[in-house]
Amino acid sequence: MRGGLWQLGQSITRRLAQADKKAVARRYYSAESELKKTVLYDFHVANGGKMVPFAGWSMPIQYKDSIMDSTVNCRENGSLFDVSHMCGLSLKGKDSISFLEKLVIADVASLANGTGTLTVFTNEKGGAIDDSVITKVTDDHIYLVVNAGCRDKDLAHIEEHMKVFKSKGGDVSWHIHDERSLLALQGPLAAPTLQHLMKDDLSKIYFGDFRVLEINGSKCFLTRTGYASFGSKLNIEFVTARYTGEDGFEISVPSENAVDLAKAILEKSEGKVRLTGLGARDSLRLEAGLCLYGNDMEQHITPVEAGLTWAIGKRRRAEGGFLGAEVILKQLETGPSIRRVGLISSGPPARGHSEIKNEKGENIGEVTSGGFSPCLKKNIAMGYVKSGSHKIRKAYIVRYCEVYPLVFNQMAPAPKSDSAEAIVLNFVNEQNRPLNSQNVADALQKFNLKKASIQKALDNLADGGRISFKEYGKQKIYLARQDQFDIPNTEELTQMKEENARLQKQLEEEKKAIGEVEGEIKSLQSNLTLEQILAKEVKLRMEVKEMEDKLEKLRGGITLVKPEDREAIEKLYSEKISQWRKRKRMFKDLWDAITENSPKNLKEFKEELGLEYDEDVDVSLQSLGELLQRGKKRLRGHLWKRIRHMVQVKAIASIGSSIRRVGLIPSGPPTRGHSEIKNEKGENMGKLPMEDLVLALRRTLLWHT
Repeated sequence: MRGGLWQLGQSITRRLAQADKKAVARRYYSAESELKKTVLYDFHVANGGKMVPFAGWSMPIQYKDSIMDSTVNCRENGSLFDVSHMCGLSLKGKDSISFLEKLVIADVASLANGTGTLTVFTNEKGGAIDDSVITKVTDDHIYLVVNAGCRDKDLAHIEEHMKVFKSKGGDVSWHIHDERSLLALQGPLAAPTLQHLMKDDLSKIYFGDFRVLEINGSKCFLTRTGYASFGSKLNIEFVTARYTGEDGFEISVPSENAVDLAKAILEKSEGKVRLTGLGARDSLRLEAGLCLYGNDMEQHITPVEAGLTWAIGKRRRAEGGFLGAEVILKQLETGPSIRRVGLISSGPPARGHSEIKNEKGENIGEVTSGGFSPCLKKNIAMGYVKSGSHKIRKAYIVRYCEVYPLVFNQMAPAPKSDSAEAIVLNFVNEQNRPLNSQNVADALQKFNLKKASIQKALDNLADGGRISFKEYGKQKIYLARQDQFDIPNTEELTQMKEENARLQKQLEEEKKAIGEVEGEIKSLQSNLTLEQILAKEVKLRMEVKEMEDKLEKLRGGITLVKPEDREAIEKLYSEKISQWRKRKRMFKDLWDAITENSPKNLKEFKEELGLEYDEDVDVSLQSLGELLQRGKKRLRGHLWKRIRHMVQVKAIASIGSSIRRVGLIPSGPPTRGHSEIKNEKGENMGKLPMEDLVLALRRTLLWHT
């Protein structure tokens, strides 16, 4: 049985055959003589393209293959679309960003250079004039593409506001890129195929990125527009692709090089990437949940109602400043009156303007787009229902005066709980994050499931629509279906936040009460009274506070030594240094006095000191030195005691048995050799050899060093 989109294509073709008899009422079509042609028109015809009027242009609705085959091939391999009927333009000038932000809901200023986002042009009532992908090339250059059917309206709207803006001194100008053509390459093979035609590494160009680079020898504008999972959420709230929901690129190429580039892409893909027309593009965008302006978005539909709340920048929500901001910001606060939803029909395909009724038979909304999904093998649609009705699971559509069942957020029947598929499904739903087969296999080792069975279960679940998946090269990434989660609206989210705040406050009060009880228990268990415990706590807090103050001062480079402490320390060190210097001077003076007349020859000096052997006292000084090193050294200052004792008793060592050698310190002039020594009675006691005193003192010093 043929799909609904195929029937639509055949109907359009039949109507075109009678174009000279009956005018086409829809605004998308015009007389054949007035139709514009892209530079690829002859290329389309040569490749079997069936040309139909669309938005004032002659465009291919399909080629030699069917719409269903083209749709599936885009998902499995890739598709090349001619979208040259769309209008690309550039805004330039230092005020180009501030000018554009008056017309769109996006936060253009916060975009990084070379990145873009989906946005909506709004009117004074907050309705959508058109949706567009805008790119911030630099701070003074904005590149954007608007829909072909809205070209005249959009350009007039921009020009009108630009005149007013420039009259107030704003610096902005524009250029419409009619000299360029636009190609859209979509699907898993988009990046590998395009990589053959360029030197730049596409793996470093991410979703939303914009680059000016050379492709197949031509200077092109390249925008990456992909990474959405089709079929994962039929009432999609978050849209991340422009055409199909597949990974892909939008290529703006000089018109004279467009045909060559299209041929090169098809050639490099080895026939896997195919030319694809409007019919497959419509089914692809419907599977991905993407809006088609004129069907799912109109001037009376706001971005909030269309499920494009995410496209409103955070700063724009706070500041406003765009047309219709009052209406849109109010809807963000209180919620919209209608909501866009995804639908699955168990009857015939739901068509535009079909009524949506609830189980009571009450009219709750209207279908805006619908058709057969070649990938999901189901009749799918999208439309708008009253707020609150978007949460019901069952509804009905009215078509040709007949009522057919309609399901919101359709989910496949759950497998048996003990099967591999059930285990894998439960795990993927619990994680609710991107997973590959290795992640799942590692986590489910306890179930003794082989990796092959897990991979098979993941593939079956993905094919059945129970989980979402996306292919990146040879790797598949799986994710739980988001439509199974009840995502709250703004009002519900506010209530949840208030309830959470209340529970947090209650929890803090309970923690405080528990802390007080624990403190009382500890005080009862200790020997201290409550007053003593409190006093100790105050003291500890003061000490902590003092330490914190000191730490802060240290971090600030402040010295914490008190002036009086510094003065006492300086005085102490000054005294110590003074004492050390005095001792040093005493040592030096004494040594100089002892060694004043000593021999200068080292050998004689050793002999004089008796380093080898002291005959007088019968002691080997070298042996004594070794003993002193092994044993306990004499106390410091012992030398000074011996010297003071020598001064008092005037004797140092004993020499011989009948006479004694003594050391003398005269108080008069220096004594010389052969000088007589007399006692107090004047009796002669002996003679004074010249070197005796010096030797005695030197030996004394040697014994103490």
